Amino acid sequence: MFIVSSVLARVRQLAETRPSLTFTNSKIDSLISQPKRLAVEHMASNDNSYTLRGMRFGGFNTFNCWDLFENNWYANLKQAAAQRQALESKLGYASNGAVEQIQQCEALKIELADALKTVTEERQKREELEAELQDTLGIAIVERQKREKLEAGLADMVETANMERHKREALEDELKDALDIVTVERHKRKALEAKLVSVRITAGGVKQRLDEDLQRACQRRQILQLKMHDALNAAVGPNEQFEQLDFRLIDVLDEVEELKRRHLALEMAIENGHEIVEYNIGDARRAMNDMLQQWEGRWEAMQRECLAENESLPAAIQPKPAGAAQLMSPPSTPQDSSGDEFSTDQCNGSVGTGFMV
Repeated sequence: MFIVSSVLARVRQLAETRPSLTFTNSKIDSLISQPKRLAVEHMASNDNSYTLRGMRFGGFNTFNCWDLFENNWYANLKQAAAQRQALESKLGYASNGAVEQIQQCEALKIELADALKTVTEERQKREELEAELQDTLGIAIVERQKREKLEAGLADMVETANMERHKREALEDELKDALDIVTVERHKRKALEAKLVSVRITAGGVKQRLDEDLQRACQRRQILQLKMHDALNAAVGPNEQFEQLDFRLIDVLDEVEELKRRHLALEMAIENGHEIVEYNIGDARRAMNDMLQQWEGRWEAMQRECLAENESLPAAIQPKPAGAAQLMSPPSTPQDSSGDEFSTDQCNGSVGTGFMV
């Protein structure tokens, strides 16, 4: 369409710029076509005496009318010849221009035919492109429908994924809470185990101290038995003093039996210490502290009684300074024990030997 419009515009421009030609049939027509001029223009120059001025100032006798007409005809003839030559040249130019215009018109017709052919081909191509475009639009509509379906499915999948993520986050939170609870319980269990270990260590120390106390009590009993044996052999004291010593020996034996029972009870308590600590570790610790304080108080009381007994004995049966220093030593002193664990069977055997004596 652009080519056709450009060709038509070119043809219109050439038609508007084409010069208008006027073909004359004779010289008379050419003369007639010229504009009329005044008579003054055909007169001679100012040097000629036959001018209007001469006619005006010289009088009518000096003017020749025939000369005027003759000069006018000749001038017209010369002017006509000149106009004819000019018109012939213009006609040649116009003929050449017309031939060129005809050739240009032929060329434009050829170009117009080519343009029309091109327009026809372009129209066919456009129709083919429109058909292809319709097919492409149909395919695009189908693809858009598929895409919409895929987007809907993707939206459902995203929603499902979000729900699963929320569930997973909830499960993770629950798992974290459970792990925190397990961690707290583990710390509690470790604390209880540490407390149990400390209680076991304390109970072991108490047991060791009880063993040492029992061993010292047996040793003191043996010393008292030896002292009683020496006193009986010496026979220097009255019977009442012997009876008091016998009563004190019986008290010491009772204390030893009490220590044995408490020792057995403590061993049983130690065996069941894990359960005791799990249920009430604080009460067990307080009870253990109370028991330790009681034993310490009893030990101090027994020590004071032994010192009083030693002071009340006669000089003959007073113990040696080394023995007294041994009796006055604290229960936790490691030099008081003989190095080996003192058993209750040995204590019982020594008690039986004393009674036999």
